[in-house]
Amino acid sequence: MTISKFVNNLLIVMTMLAFFAQLFIDFSTVNIATSIIVLCSGLSIVLYFRWTKALESHPLSSFAIFGFCITSIVGALWVQSASWTSVSENLRQPLVTFSMLGLYQSIAIVAHTFYRMGTNPIENEKLGLFRRVFDSLGVYDVPSASVLRIAGFFGLFSVLLAKVFPVANGLSFLVWSPFLIPVYSLQIGKEYCNMKMNYLFLAFHTAAVVFLAMFFNSRGVLLYGFATVALLLFLNAMRSQKNITAALLFRVLGVLFFGIALSFPARDLVQAMAVARAQRAHVSPMTTIKNTIENFNNPEKLE
Repeated sequence: MTISKFVNNLLIVMTMLAFFAQLFIDFSTVNIATSIIVLCSGLSIVLYFRWTKALESHPLSSFAIFGFCITSIVGALWVQSASWTSVSENLRQPLVTFSMLGLYQSIAIVAHTFYRMGTNPIENEKLGLFRRVFDSLGVYDVPSASVLRIAGFFGLFSVLLAKVFPVANGLSFLVWSPFLIPVYSLQIGKEYCNMKMNYLFLAFHTAAVVFLAMFFNSRGVLLYGFATVALLLFLNAMRSQKNITAALLFRVLGVLFFGIALSFPARDLVQAMAVARAQRAHVSPMTTIKNTIENFNNPEKLE
């Protein structure tokens, strides 16, 4: 079984289990009808990827539709079922809400189908002038690990300058460039770089990002990069045609358990930064860091 097929099956199983959980959580007509709508919407996007080559030919636009489904529709079913709460809770008109969201998703899938039909790549198609120029300049080449590390340094420097020169904030996204190194290493293999050395570099780089996030009390700096890299890895998994092996499965489970374990202190750190934000305008950045650490070590205040 390929990795993409495994992920697709996993999404189907998760959605079905979440739906069956709703039957025991709240068997009211409204909640069951709402759950059925969400189930159909969730399965439709998963099966769309299973029965077509949308992810292979148009990965970014396909992932955008998938992201809409997760954040607006089926994600609610997963989270509510995991917390043993009805999916219709706290909604005044759950049937109307999820019916409209399901309709929007259906329109997006149909539009995407016609978009794919009109933009399928033609074999031996000649590149346009600009693409030939960019190709000759190496814009489409895979960046080396050293280039990504240097880009990460410029990203850190841009974050430092952003408070003085707001224009520099436009380059702050580069702070997460080094986290593409493991992604390229998975795609290309061991010949891409020495991952042991780069994992050590990523540990120091992450510490620097966390320090800057606390220094400026900016939760976005801390969270956006992690979320982006995680989504990129997930997109690669959804498209990968490599066969899944027991060793790979254990590695993925190890990463998942590590991520789950790390999410708890990360959640507390983000909450501690939010508590410290109230005094940010009246104290120095170093005092903000001190307050954040004190809040982090005070579970009662976080609660």
